[in-house]
Amino acid sequence: MRQLQSLSDDYYYKRDMLDSALLGYSILANACFERKLEGDDLGMSTYGNYMLGVFYSEKLQDYPKAMGYFLQANDMAEQAGFKHIGAHIKQDIANIEHIYQLMTNLGNDTLSLQRQKEVFKAAYEAREWDAFVPAFANMLSDATATSTTTGLEEEIELFLKAEIPDTTHGLHFARKTMEAYRSICSEDYEHALQCFTELTHYTESNCYKHKQYGQMALRNKLNLYYRLNRTEDALALMDTIIEVGKRDNDHEALFNSFLRLFQYYDKIGDTIAAKEYMLLTYIEKDNLMQGSNIKDVGLVKFAHKLHRANEEIRLLAYKRRMQQRVLWSVVAFAVIVIGFALALCYNYRQVKRKNRELYQRNLDLLASDDEKHLLLSKARKQNVTDENTPGMTDDARRQDLLLSIITVMESSEEVYTDSFTLDRLSELVGERPYLVSQVINEQRHCNFYALLGEYRVKEACRRLNDHEHYGQLTIEAIAQSVGFKSRSNFVTTFKKFTGLTPSVYQRMGRK
Repeated sequence: MRQLQSLSDDYYYKRDMLDSALLGYSILANACFERKLEGDDLGMSTYGNYMLGVFYSEKLQDYPKAMGYFLQANDMAEQAGFKHIGAHIKQDIANIEHIYQLMTNLGNDTLSLQRQKEVFKAAYEAREWDAFVPAFANMLSDATATSTTTGLEEEIELFLKAEIPDTTHGLHFARKTMEAYRSICSEDYEHALQCFTELTHYTESNCYKHKQYGQMALRNKLNLYYRLNRTEDALALMDTIIEVGKRDNDHEALFNSFLRLFQYYDKIGDTIAAKEYMLLTYIEKDNLMQGSNIKDVGLVKFAHKLHRANEEIRLLAYKRRMQQRVLWSVVAFAVIVIGFALALCYNYRQVKRKNRELYQRNLDLLASDDEKHLLLSKARKQNVTDENTPGMTDDARRQDLLLSIITVMESSEEVYTDSFTLDRLSELVGERPYLVSQVINEQRHCNFYALLGEYRVKEACRRLNDHEHYGQLTIEAIAQSVGFKSRSNFVTTFKKFTGLTPSVYQRMGRK
């Protein structure tokens, strides 16, 4: 499993082969459901769930799905005592939870500081500095946004005594932010503003994490302006934050900025400007809610809590008789879960049955084609001696030409090169292109390219089924090997002729 983990990381971080990485991480994650895992194998399965969460969070911004995997990985890490990866998991959960709270509570996340403290302590216990430093910076930022900057003395002391390697990502930012925070506590606001200003250069970096730090520095500076009632400076800085947000397509930064402006103009009684920024606030909220499905994070958390509650209740029921009130709760919950599970199971079985039927039908068609190929070869040999017979009818000649065409399509490897054309087919059968095209249209009721796609898809099916010779190839590689230039064209053509996508067909073949 460790080799699979290394290979999946290589696909994800170095080769950018996301489909292969997703498959590898899925195999690691699902291993825990196939058999009881212990030790290193359990750690690899936990890592697989964690990386699936990272994949859906970073690459697809599908936060509900990411949250589901993070929660599963967190449960596994806590049960097995994996503190190192557990710190990173808690950090990612906290980040998604923060975005969710901002969206659902219109910029208000009162629990963010508490969540970051939990991540901070967990990371320190595990000596996982790559999670420890960002959590510390987030805590300082959350504390700066409050009206009173107190309550982090213990965390600052812990940070100062921690032996953090100088190469840790974000360490300079965290130290400078701490310097600014201490200046605020001692009411040296100008020095704090100077520290935040120095950190805003991170917004010009090409690194995604550095840009996040830059946005955090801008927010910290803005919060300090509000604390000092320097409204004009705050509004000017807001323009900069909006400009950077638009440049980086950062909808969260734009949402927070427009919300702040709406609240400001609403407070001073400028209803026109307030309405304008209220509209922009809801536009950015919709962009975040729709693009990332962030609204469903609460449902995922709720379902996860229900699942954990069910497990706890099941254990209690095994050890002792539960009270009547708890029993009825379990019964009601079980009915809901079973009904939902039965519906999912029914739909899954229907899809699975249909896929099996389509897969079997394609296998039968391939076998039938092989038999037809043998018969056509025999027919072609019988017709070779008669093809130049003076008394041969035009229909017979067309039938003979069709046999030649099919023979080439089924036996020539040139068919699977991306340079194969109608002209080349005409050369191989010894007829003019227009006549070859006419025979294909009349006899097969399709054009040359449709016929070519059909034979390429059939060969792709054979190769997807041939695990011995082609099992190490990706779907993209197999598509290219039979002459398709793009994955999208291959998928469309494949589904047209088989009724299944290549990935589903390959999965059915493996089963």
